[in-house]
Amino acid sequence: MVPASDQTRLMLDIARMLEDEINWLVNFVPSENGDDVRHIDNTLLAGHLQLIRTLLTCENVDKVESGMTASSLLEKSTIITFLRFYANANSFCS
Repeated sequence: MVPASDQTRLMLDIARMLEDEINWLVNFVPSENGDDVRHIDNTLLAGHLQLIRTLLTCENVDKVESGMTASSLLEKSTIITFLRFYANANSFCS
């Protein structure tokens, strides 16, 4: 947890950082080039999810609002990723 005093001293904008991380997740497109690259994608994704989790523990963060926003965007992102995968699979099989 990062106390509010440290956030001010270090000039951290936790809300902006959360927004940036959520936007990164929404725009993330997994690789399609094999197991080695997928492992790297999974590691990268896990790191970003851990950062979001950590940012949500900071003081002065509306955890309910931020959590709902993150959940909603992640749900949409998951659906979009599935649709991309489905579209690519169909075009590959055609």
